[in-house]
Order: sequence, then C-alpha cells, then structure tokens
Amino acid sequence: MYETPGGTILLAAHRGIESITLDRGAAHLKDELMPKYAELVYNGFLVLAGARDAAGGDRPQPAIRDRPRCV
Repeated sequence: MYETPGGTILLAAHRGIESITLDRGAAHLKDELMPKYAELVYNGFLVLAGARDAAGGDRPQPAIRDRPRCV
C-alpha cells in the first residue's frame, strides 16, 4: 500500500465527523454499502458515478416554504 499521509489525515477527520453526525444504524448501512458501490464503480457498471457524485447527483433539494409574494 502506498503512503498517503494527507489521505490518512483526511480519512481520520472524515470518520470523526461521521461518528458525530451519523447514528449507529446509518453508519452501519454506510459501511455495508461502500464496498458494494466501490466494486460497481471498479467493474465499470457505474462509469459516470464520479461525475454524478461531483455534480451533486440525486441529492434531495432543500424544501422551500410557501411565502406570500409581493406583487
């Protein structure tokens, strides 16, 4: 394995933030799905996955409350 001190630090920081923000069930589901997703990308089944992820993909949009409009 290659030495990546910057990557190691970022991974540790990312996992630390996830431990604060994700509940146990969500963290378990994420850990379960990550290898499957990586395998699909590696095998070419999700060729555009990187582009979709970089563009925001299918993330839910924030809800906009109905406000009275001034005409």
